[in-house]
Amino acid sequence: MKKLMIAVAIICAAACSQAASFTWGNASYSIDNWAGNASVDGDLGAPMYKAGMMYLYLGTVGYTEGKGFDLSSATLVTSGGYDGSQYVYGNADASAYSTSDLVNKMGGEAYTLILTEGGKSLAEMANGDHFVLRTGTSISNYDGVLEDNAAEFVDYNPIEAGSWTTYNVPEPTSGMLLLLGVAGLALKRRRA
Repeated sequence: MKKLMIAVAIICAAACSQAASFTWGNASYSIDNWAGNASVDGDLGAPMYKAGMMYLYLGTVGYTEGKGFDLSSATLVTSGGYDGSQYVYGNADASAYSTSDLVNKMGGEAYTLILTEGGKSLAEMANGDHFVLRTGTSISNYDGVLEDNAAEFVDYNPIEAGSWTTYNVPEPTSGMLLLLGVAGLALKRRRA
């Protein structure tokens, strides 16, 4: 009996220690560029289509102009570029599952998807770079091939200003010039 209990405990521990399977990213056929125009091959105004990088964070990532990203309540799970053959960022088409110990296969987890311009990391974002951000809550789907549940961190909305929150990281010099211009106007009005 003791050996049977040890065997059951080992099987339970092995099952619990397996990383959860999940899909993530965006699977929209309508991916606009940073200016809001439809992106096509060869379109120089569509950097996100060609060289964007998408990040999946568990938790909610905040962004404040001038202060940057607030990652205090978020954990990076994975990142990936655009797959032109599947029209997806990440593995949103479920052609191959990702796995992570951080993920709950039963869903219900807050998450943030961030797509950066030019494949840059969040730390590299500066000087007029663009990024889009979308938050959501994961769901769980049963997969017959896996014979198990898998979490889904997927947004099927077009990546555009209407459905994703679009940001332009301000250039420090532009902000300073604007501030000096406003100060100059204020001084000119006082003298008049």
